[in-house]
Amino acid sequence: MAFTGFAFSATADGPLPNALLSIPLILFESLDGQCSATLSIPAGRLQNAIAEWRQALDKLPPAKDCRPSALLPGAGEMLADQAWIARCQAALRAIADGRAEKLVLTRSRRIESRQQLAPVLIMSQLLRQQSDSLCYAFGNGQQVFLGATPERLVRLRHGQVDADALAGTAWADSAALAGAKNRHEQSLVVRAVCAALAPLVTTPPASSPPLEHAAGHLRHLRSRITATARPDTSLFDLIAALHPTPAVGGYPGAAALAWLEAHGERRNGWYSGGIGYMDQDGDGEISVALRSALIDGRTAILQAGAGIVAGSDPANELAETEAKLATITAALQAVDSQPGEATGTR
Repeated sequence: MAFTGFAFSATADGPLPNALLSIPLILFESLDGQCSATLSIPAGRLQNAIAEWRQALDKLPPAKDCRPSALLPGAGEMLADQAWIARCQAALRAIADGRAEKLVLTRSRRIESRQQLAPVLIMSQLLRQQSDSLCYAFGNGQQVFLGATPERLVRLRHGQVDADALAGTAWADSAALAGAKNRHEQSLVVRAVCAALAPLVTTPPASSPPLEHAAGHLRHLRSRITATARPDTSLFDLIAALHPTPAVGGYPGAAALAWLEAHGERRNGWYSGGIGYMDQDGDGEISVALRSALIDGRTAILQAGAGIVAGSDPANELAETEAKLATITAALQAVDSQPGEATGTR
């Protein structure tokens, strides 16, 4: 089993590699109450395999490192609310001028803690709070990129292709999910995903009607798109064709990406890129890395975005990003409220 992750943009730089494909030395799996471990080693290092596996196990963090975090009051905006609203207004002008139909803008928030943040505890809370989403984490020895995403980019299994077209957001204080804006926004993703898949599959992709999909306290419109892959189509072919979809970039793709770059859109870690796995047969599944935080010591940088289309209200879009940022802040606050005793296992 190999794991992969990649940034939103091929030119993005940061603390994580722009793209990575990695086979873990030791893979722990827990499914339906059963646990297993798979041990791997490059063929040329077979003689030292046991020593390397023991060394890897010794590097697992001890339980004493997993403590609640004591968040500092307040949060630092990477882009002030009014500046973000101004960018949203600029996006609406570009859409009105016909330069794009949709532009996805992101917000970042920096949260500080009095002591080291514990990714293990944050992930534990995400797993409890976001049971309808895929919870993910990747560490490079210093930083940990983690989150909970409701969106699959693509799955390839035995020649069958499955992709999500997910867009539109509703929450407790928002407008109805089935409104015209949300339906239009989601239809752009369906159109783009089907067009991207068409050259790689044997028959035109089939799309289900958009249905409500829960993701914690949020709800989205999602269509499932299915097709049969051509014999020469690989998982990486599908990723290259699909990413980034209008759900995270905009529509049309090239025009939207050019506008975002020109207007200073920056994304941390692998936020709105992809994260997933591939097996020895070339099958696998990649999810869009949404609702994320990049954890570095006592600091967490959170990111979330909103899709801007004709008729978008900048204040409502700002509220949408707040609702999405709450996916991670709720997990951080739950960790912060726990007793201070050491928690976790080796």
